Amino acid sequence: MELSSIEKEEIGAYIFTIGKYIETYNEVYDHVLNTLVELPGAYHLNLVQQIIEVDFGGTAAIRKQENIYQKQIKRRYLKLMGLEMLYTFKLRHILPNLILLLLCYVLYVNNTNLSVLFKTIYLAICVLIVLAGVFCIIYRYIIHRKTKKDSIKSELIFGLLFLPIGFINILFNVVITKENTSIAVNTQHIILLALFFVISIYIRAFMKLYTERITVLAI
Repeated sequence: MELSSIEKEEIGAYIFTIGKYIETYNEVYDHVLNTLVELPGAYHLNLVQQIIEVDFGGTAAIRKQENIYQKQIKRRYLKLMGLEMLYTFKLRHILPNLILLLLCYVLYVNNTNLSVLFKTIYLAICVLIVLAGVFCIIYRYIIHRKTKKDSIKSELIFGLLFLPIGFINILFNVVITKENTSIAVNTQHIILLALFFVISIYIRAFMKLYTERITVLAI
């Protein structure tokens, strides 16, 4: 079956009313088009409804799956973030990590004042997060403007993005303080530089994960 541009627009308009998120729309739309291409005969909107009913269980099942996925996404994304961070250590992607390690080593051997080092790293992390946040806002705006549908990731993504700031504040208050005499200054330097290294990888992994397409219905 060959579909005209008008028929594809009709299919898209119908599927647009089914799910809440852009990921659901893309998944259902692609699946329906691929299925229709393999069918003989002439196109009719009833065929689209039948495909959605048979393959996805209908509109109610799709919306139910969206709700289930939304509840599961936090744990899933944390796992994916960890995998993406590990992926940066593969040979093809390890160069930025080596540069970061070299930078941390230079800061350590120069014996930078702990307070200055913290402020510098904290500022660097904030700048990275702000840049990533601006990117996400622009990326989200472009998608929303084109599709008028939000992403299923939106409710979680900014929490993941600003998590490093909360973590570094806790670490500074508990470990890296002038009053903390139980940990040597050199050790505090290492902890702070290690934190900078890990958070830098975290933000890079976040950016990569944010732009990747996810599957909600898994058909």
